Amino acid sequence: MIMRSKEGYTIYLQDFMRNIYVVCPSCHKQAIVQQTSTFRITCFSCGYSKLEKNYRAAGLSSFGGYTLWLTTECHGNELWAYNYEHLAFLRLHVEAKLRERNGVEMSNQTLASRLPRWMLSKKYRQDVLKSIIRLERKR
Repeated sequence: MIMRSKEGYTIYLQDFMRNIYVVCPSCHKQAIVQQTSTFRITCFSCGYSKLEKNYRAAGLSSFGGYTLWLTTECHGNELWAYNYEHLAFLRLHVEAKLRERNGVEMSNQTLASRLPRWMLSKKYRQDVLKSIIRLERKR
């Protein structure tokens, strides 16, 4: 059976931005940034909590100045995800042998269309999947 990915071209990065896992600045364990009209970072390990009115745009491996929890190096590139749902999407899309556009016209705004070529390359597929699995185990 051929693994397919049809939803990749109807999903956007912001679909995964309600709960973002970051490294707690206090204890360095997993914390969560919850986005409503403001941003609240909460660590359930040490109790760290902070309310931010705005987040500061930063590099790919951070959100609001906080380092993302789900990040790893893969073939000299950074593989990252905002949360485990985002990571599950990446896994399904990368392991799919057939990535269908599902009737959506060419668009460069969907998450699947914005993924880097190295991540989708058949040459690196197994290594990318191993990196994703390693991140899935990071709980």
